[in-house]
Amino acid sequence: MQPIGLKDLTYYTKQRTRIEVDLAKSMYAVFNSDPIISSLRDIISLAIGDLASWGAKGNHVIDVQAAFREEKKLAVWKGEPKTGEGLFNVWKRRNTWTAAECADLLRLFGTVIEKTKIGENVAEEQAMHGVGDGRAEHAAARVGGDARFKNITDGTAGRAREGAYDFKTQEVTNPRPVNYVEASHTAAGRKLIQKVKMGGHDAFWGIGPFRLLPQSTLRKIDIAFGLPEGADISGTTADSIFGIGRAVTFANSAQMVLGGNVPVALLKLLPLVSMIAQGHHTIVESAAVLSLNKLITYNIGFYSSLLPSSDKVGTNDQLGELRKLTAAAEANSFNVPLVAFYDEDKKVYAGVLFNRNDRAEMKKFREIATVSEDFLERFRGIGGLVTRTDLYRILDL
Repeated sequence: MQPIGLKDLTYYTKQRTRIEVDLAKSMYAVFNSDPIISSLRDIISLAIGDLASWGAKGNHVIDVQAAFREEKKLAVWKGEPKTGEGLFNVWKRRNTWTAAECADLLRLFGTVIEKTKIGENVAEEQAMHGVGDGRAEHAAARVGGDARFKNITDGTAGRAREGAYDFKTQEVTNPRPVNYVEASHTAAGRKLIQKVKMGGHDAFWGIGPFRLLPQSTLRKIDIAFGLPEGADISGTTADSIFGIGRAVTFANSAQMVLGGNVPVALLKLLPLVSMIAQGHHTIVESAAVLSLNKLITYNIGFYSSLLPSSDKVGTNDQLGELRKLTAAAEANSFNVPLVAFYDEDKKVYAGVLFNRNDRAEMKKFREIATVSEDFLERFRGIGGLVTRTDLYRILDL
């Protein structure tokens, strides 16, 4: 392993940021084309039909419409009122929905389930999850299957962020906490996302308003692996897993034939491509949720591992296209494996590079960069600075 200073660490973090955003944008183009987009529209229109109905009548109208208003910034509304009627007008445009709009609608569906009491007091769900139908499935998607996280129902395990910036100008609107030490390499990556994301510099980006706090598990991982700081673990990815799964279950029970014939496990990658391409999350923030739900096993920097295995999705043209894109990103010469840490003596961030041509070093890097429940647990247990002492101990370096 080769030691590097902060200047090189920042350079490699920015290069990785560009690789990951460019990869997401290329994957987005595949998702925004047939047959994937037709499959997404068919499936998501089932869930949104339910939402429109809940927002117009029944026992939960007030709660549902409040959830609609909470997501008023979603571009898919296109000026419609945040009511059942307004969402019905959105639903009527379903044949023109883009992949980004499909992701917006899955986020809306997840928010409604999380914030309302729809489906409460269902005995089977109470016994299985400890909370009601719908909300229980959604909560389970957010935290994975590990028993340690079973009782976490708000989807924010390890999430620690605060509103701190104007999303466009990045003017500070909330001073840093007293114990905050900036990791300038992750901050540089974050700044680059605003420039290279879809829509350009001035388009809204979900990362933009937020500062991750020192206790954030994902911020510690960003520091340690030279990743751009984002918006913390992705609830929208869980919304997508839950919303698509629920709609497909309904369609199957009703013996409905959905268009496109694309494997569901592949469709559940939608937030991975849409959220990252638009600057709403980073790859690791979405991939962590997909990994917790056993859809993929992501190894940081090994971008082929972002795709489900063939036993989950079979072989099809779309998977072949995506494999070419992930393989190219993985082989990029700027995709340099590294770990970074706070040097307690010099009071600055530094790191070490792994040799891509050394089989033993790459095997070790892949092991320590595998995102899993145990991986997240190890990072939960260290301080926000991510010192060399702490990092080498938890990664056994």
